[in-house]
Amino acid sequence: MEWLKRRYMDFVMVLLIPVIVTAALCVMFQDRTIKEIPTAVYLGDNSSLSRKIVGHFDDSETFDIRYYTSSPYEIEELIEKGDVNFGLVIPDNFERDIKSQKQTRVLTVIDASRLAIASAAKIKSFEILMSVKAGALVQLLQAKLSLNSQQALHTALAVDIKSRLLYNELRDYKSFLMPGIMAGILQSGLAMAAAASRRREMEGPREVLFRIGYYWALGFSSLVINIAMLVIVFGVPLRGSAGAAIALSAAFALCVSAMGIAISCVVKNSLTCAQAAAVLFLPNTMLSGYTWPLGAMPQAYETAGRFIPYTRYAESLRDIMIKGASQSLNLDIVYILLAACAALAAALLFAIKKPQGLSGKLEIDTTKRSIAILTAGPIFFTLLFGGIYLNDYYNSIPFAVSDNDNSQLSRMVVSQFERSEKYELVGYADSPAELKTMLDAKKAHIGLYIPAGFEKDVKALKSPTAAVIVDGSNIAVANNAQAKASEILSTISAAGSIKAMEAKGFMPETALNLAKVINIESRNLYDPKLTYKMYMMPGFIIILVQQLFMSALTPKLLDRSRISFNAAGFSLLGALVYSLCMLVGRHALGMDFTGSIAVASFYVFLMLIALSGVAAIIAFSLGDALRATQLCMMLSMPTFLTAGYVWPLEQFNPALRAIVGAVWPAMYAVSPIRDVLVKNVPLGQFKGELLSLLAFGIAWGAAGYYVSKRTGHIKKRSAGGAGSDGGAA
Repeated sequence: MEWLKRRYMDFVMVLLIPVIVTAALCVMFQDRTIKEIPTAVYLGDNSSLSRKIVGHFDDSETFDIRYYTSSPYEIEELIEKGDVNFGLVIPDNFERDIKSQKQTRVLTVIDASRLAIASAAKIKSFEILMSVKAGALVQLLQAKLSLNSQQALHTALAVDIKSRLLYNELRDYKSFLMPGIMAGILQSGLAMAAAASRRREMEGPREVLFRIGYYWALGFSSLVINIAMLVIVFGVPLRGSAGAAIALSAAFALCVSAMGIAISCVVKNSLTCAQAAAVLFLPNTMLSGYTWPLGAMPQAYETAGRFIPYTRYAESLRDIMIKGASQSLNLDIVYILLAACAALAAALLFAIKKPQGLSGKLEIDTTKRSIAILTAGPIFFTLLFGGIYLNDYYNSIPFAVSDNDNSQLSRMVVSQFERSEKYELVGYADSPAELKTMLDAKKAHIGLYIPAGFEKDVKALKSPTAAVIVDGSNIAVANNAQAKASEILSTISAAGSIKAMEAKGFMPETALNLAKVINIESRNLYDPKLTYKMYMMPGFIIILVQQLFMSALTPKLLDRSRISFNAAGFSLLGALVYSLCMLVGRHALGMDFTGSIAVASFYVFLMLIALSGVAAIIAFSLGDALRATQLCMMLSMPTFLTAGYVWPLEQFNPALRAIVGAVWPAMYAVSPIRDVLVKNVPLGQFKGELLSLLAFGIAWGAAGYYVSKRTGHIKKRSAGGAGSDGGAA
């Protein structure tokens, strides 16, 4: 039992926290896709066609129409207030202009500051409006040429565009995110636990091997438990071999354990080891390309990301679970095992050559270390992650073609893709099956299928099908690839319709007006390019400041009794550092913030003050700087994901939302701070969030004060009981 008491934090970090967080995130993603996006409509033309369009949006589970406005400008006001995230503008005289063959337009207005919502709204609204446009053109052609419905449809749709999303047809965020997020959280806990595990000043190879074996068993067990929970309890598919997932997980657990133990062999101080492990392993999820693809990163980041063992594990695990197999499984296992062997060799070599570690060389007093962590950490990660998202778009997406017609028209279609900077042609396939094989092998992310007789059928008005096949396992890549492909094929289809109408006797200008009778335009507010850096960076740096604040403050609270002074001082320092990070983002990384960095930083200060009570409870309950730091650093990814930043708060399970709001204040601050920076929203608009933050701070501050008195911690410290710095205990 004494051994278990000494090791209980290992079980908390490697087994308990990953299971709880994985379960909570699966509940958060229970809807799987973005639904019920708050929508406002300006109905300038209250005609039957306008109402029919609105009906299509209302019937879609993606949109929830909450407001009808008296002018288009009211939609922007509602978006600025956060009341809606999507707007639909139907102009005056809409139906009359269509019947008169005058070009008209439908405008969509999108809140681009919330990228997940914006992407879902953009794709679904385009699908609905293209269907409406085709229907309107069919009716015009029937009226003008007395065509039957089938003939009119073939004329209006010269090319029938089909889009198939492989492996994740519903764009299920749970299946897309959870295998990698689960592994990322567990990896951090395992690495920090292993790195801080040294118990003796002198340690030989035998002890090193024992510690690696112990943490391997713990990490491997946790991976198996979490994967089983994802599949059995929460319905994440496991289409591939369970044995393959187990073998991959065994190799990964060994690698992370060996790397953590290697850190502990290099540095004597356990607290410094835990912090070093956090710095090395926490960025892995971002650098791995699991969400934002490696191909979209600058070359140096892409190269570095491919060497990270987590990259190999997370991608292969997702492929096994979603696709049914990983084409690179054997190579990934071999690479991970080689990385494990390298870490093991380093640990053994250092244990033999310098069994005491780098004693004293990396030790500084608590105050200096805390200030250094909170000052340098956020700036370092701002530059690191800002580099990841330096490119605005994922361009040069690898695509493959199966051109079974090889006609002038089919070659023209392929050339349209080649000319777009969005795609890079990587090869041709002889059949759809071979095209799918290229996607499975990740040689391409998108495939274009053109059937035999394509040009002949277009000329004969038979609406041949051009199919776009997309690897949907990574939604970020799939959305990028599919959206542009639909635009290109829609333009080609419109050109075919124009030629078909000219063949029916229409003048070229008339045919053009008919083909473009409804122009679909989209306006992205606040971030016209829909960039990841504008979306991710403001919120992610808040969470990093928050976690480094907690990591710096908790050891400091164990050193002295001036709780309020230290909390206020570190909160102010954290807010000032956040200001500096956002200035770096604005001037060095191209983040076009229109709002006040000073106001956003003041909000950060209020959030950190509110967290001081939680920091005090963690510090005084655990009574140990090492354990407190480990726990604080483990909370970075869960608090970011549950703050309503990645997944809208409106789609949370109400019970989960209440629990998260009661135990952590990020949901009251992260999205408002982003809105202050990106949308220039005044602070007074967040009265509800600020009151919640105040209530949270008072409640947890009182609880922290009670725990400090209850544990007698302050009394002990003032009596001369020196606080531990984590040491090598």
